[in-house]
Amino acid sequence: MTTCNCEPKLKLRCENVSKTFIQKGNQEVPVIRDVTLDVYENEFLVLLGPGQCGKTVLLNLIAGLEVPTTGEMLYEGKAY
Repeated sequence: MTTCNCEPKLKLRCENVSKTFIQKGNQEVPVIRDVTLDVYENEFLVLLGPGQCGKTVLLNLIAGLEVPTTGEMLYEGKAY
């Protein structure tokens, strides 16, 4: 049996990410606020929560389909 004392490799980092949408009449609707999340190589991650809590918005941000209002998205240490 071999043991690895390797540091896990950080693949994805969401740092202080927020997303706000603008409704008709210029009303701001905050969807997610100050989310910080680290995902490491070979890690299995589940987003769980009630309906309308921002799970899909966070996944869209991670996929690059949406741009965060504030915060930073990093993949392998590089902003995207």
